[in-house]
Amino acid sequence: DLAQRLNLTQPDISKIERLERRLDILEFLDWLNVIAEGDIQLFNQLWNEINECYGKSQSCRKDIRRNNS
Repeated sequence: DLAQRLNLTQPDISKIERLERRLDILEFLDWLNVIAEGDIQLFNQLWNEINECYGKSQSCRKDIRRNNS
């Protein structure tokens, strides 16, 4: 269970997924690590994709939010 692995409550996870609660950078890195299941290559790939998109337009960031909701 994602909430358990991140040491958060299920309502916290739901709020994050609905963009009602923001993650600080350490929580974000924990989240990526859990999603990547400790695979450093996958973690780096996710991080690089996020960095690449963040440098682009607002529409790219909106696409990420839309794809993750």
